[in-house]
Amino acid sequence: CISIGTKDDYHFYKVSIDNKKCINCQKCLSVCKRNAINIIEENYIVNLERCIGCLKCLKICPIQAICKNFYSEDFKTILNKDFIKKVDCIEFHISGTDDDEIYKKWQYLNNNFDGLLSICLNRLEIGDKKFLERISKMVSLRKPYSTIIQADGNPISGGIDDYKSTLQAIASAELVQRANLPVYLMVSGGTNTKTFNLAKLCGINIHGIGMGSFARQYIKEYIDNKDLFENNDLFNDVCKKAKKLIAKLF
Repeated sequence: CISIGTKDDYHFYKVSIDNKKCINCQKCLSVCKRNAINIIEENYIVNLERCIGCLKCLKICPIQAICKNFYSEDFKTILNKDFIKKVDCIEFHISGTDDDEIYKKWQYLNNNFDGLLSICLNRLEIGDKKFLERISKMVSLRKPYSTIIQADGNPISGGIDDYKSTLQAIASAELVQRANLPVYLMVSGGTNTKTFNLAKLCGINIHGIGMGSFARQYIKEYIDNKDLFENNDLFNDVCKKAKKLIAKLF
């Protein structure tokens, strides 16, 4: 599975820091869970490979010395690469209110990719009615059960293992289930070990859980190790811990 998205989607942002404005308050360092910000020769440098675009640093900066930048390749470029032949699913992240961009890109994906398509979207900026209208219109172009709806509660917000954090994801999933569409239903955005149980309590039949922030935090001691993919023992250890997390979910 590969991920692509609209220009306003959170998942494709990276931050940069204007060191001419920076007052060295270090508030950005305190909120970055990925250790993506480093001080090098008195300058604040963002490691783009570690930055996940949560924008917590941008929001806490008292003088607006941090800005967000969109990083995503053109759809045509991606779909013309050799590796696309080995891809089973494309995940299409959607945020914002630009319907023309969304439907144009969605149509292009439908015309040029034969595999499973996943739509990841939230209700933060568009509300419940628009959320369902957007999903219904996009699914109408697809064969039954060739689409995954990833109901995103609050994008890139995971980290706390409680019911409140995952509530919005389940609320979004409930809207999709009520619409009775021929799709697979996933949840993401604030997901944790309480997600499946809350879905069950609310009568929501989810087919899967997309977990980013909470999972990264759960195995943080391993993914911060630069030798993770070269050290077989370390890699096996992290796989064992990841399996324990999966067991907790269901």
